Amino acid sequence: MHLTVFNQLSYEQSYPQVVNVYTGRIKVRCYKLLVKCSNLLIREYEESPLKYWFQTVLAKMTLVLEYIPTDHDDFILAKISKPSTAKGPSVIILPGQSNLDVTVTRFALSLTDEGIACCLPYSGFYARGSGDKFAKNSCIIWDLSEINYAMQHMATARESNGKVAVIGFGIGGKLAYLAASRLNPEAAIIYHGKEIDAYLQEGRHINCQTVFHSGKNDPNISDEMDSKIHAALIGKFNIAIYKYDAGDAFTNEDDPGNYAPEAARLAHKRTLDVLRQLK
Repeated sequence: MHLTVFNQLSYEQSYPQVVNVYTGRIKVRCYKLLVKCSNLLIREYEESPLKYWFQTVLAKMTLVLEYIPTDHDDFILAKISKPSTAKGPSVIILPGQSNLDVTVTRFALSLTDEGIACCLPYSGFYARGSGDKFAKNSCIIWDLSEINYAMQHMATARESNGKVAVIGFGIGGKLAYLAASRLNPEAAIIYHGKEIDAYLQEGRHINCQTVFHSGKNDPNISDEMDSKIHAALIGKFNIAIYKYDAGDAFTNEDDPGNYAPEAARLAHKRTLDVLRQLK
C-alpha cells in the first residue's frame, strides 16, 4: 500500500491513519490465517520455497511502522515488532543493504517469537509535510546518531526491560561494531562485517558482550585482515569471534550462491544464546 493515498494530509494527520489501516484492516483480518499457513508449511514442507514467502509476509505484518523522534523536531522511521510476552530485551537490526531487507525481516520474526522486540530501519514512501509532498527513505543504513535514537526509543518502551542489543549484517555489522564501542549497548552481534579493520583501535572501548560471525572463505576478509582483527580483539574476555565453513553473506537465505544453512543455524543459535542472557 502506498502512503500517497493520504497526499492531502499533513504527516501528523496521515500517520495515525496509516497505522490504523496497517494494524486494523490488514493485520486483524490476515494475521491468524498467515500464522496458520506459515506454521503448516514449516511443519509439512520444510524445504518449500513457499515457506519463506509466508514467513516474509507474516514478518512484515508483525512489524509496525513507527516514527522515532530525534532532535530539532525531526524523526526517523522504523519497523518495530513487539512480542506478546512480558517485558524483555530489544534489538536494533541493521541490514546494511536493501537486498538483505527480506532476510533480516524473517530474522526479526524469529527473534520476536523468542520474546525479543526488534527495530529495523524503514525503507519506503511516507508522508512528510503538507500538501502532496512525499519523501522516499531509500537509504536503510542509519548513522550512529540515528542508531542511538533507536536504542533510546526501544529501551524506554513500555514492553522493554531496558536492555538493548545491536545486530548488524555486512556494512551494518560495521555500524554494530561502532555502536558497541561508542553507544554502550548491552550486546553487539556482527554478521560478516565489512570495513571493521579500519576501526580496530576502537575495540578497546567495547565493554559489552560482542560476537563476530564470519565465513572462512569470505572474499571481503583477507588473511592479513583476519589476523589483524584477531590480534586486536581476541584478548578481550567479552568478545567472541566465530569462523564458519562459508563465504560472504552465508546467513542470507535468498542468496543461494552464498547461503550455508548449517553455518547460519549455528550462528543464529549463538546469537540467541547471547540475547537470552539479557532477559
